[in-house]
Amino acid sequence: MTDASGSDRQMSPQEEERQRIMNQRVARREQMVKQRVQRKQYEQARKKAIWAKRTAMGKLFMIIFALVALGGLLFAMFTWFGVNLSQLLGG
Repeated sequence: MTDASGSDRQMSPQEEERQRIMNQRVARREQMVKQRVQRKQYEQARKKAIWAKRTAMGKLFMIIFALVALGGLLFAMFTWFGVNLSQLLGG
């Protein structure tokens, strides 16, 4: 079996046990780091989804506001033109 330095010398049972424990610790640390990265990626995706929802709601509000304003403007124009046309035709 090879030890940490890469040599092919025979390790004692205590050294093998120590090596096994170290490998387990390294694997556990790698797993923790992987979970931390996954958690951060999840949080980033969640924040992006919330931001996209807010942006979509803002755009929808602006479109509705623009349509209402345009409708009011058209109503005012046609009312004004209608009054002027009735004055021209009637009098």
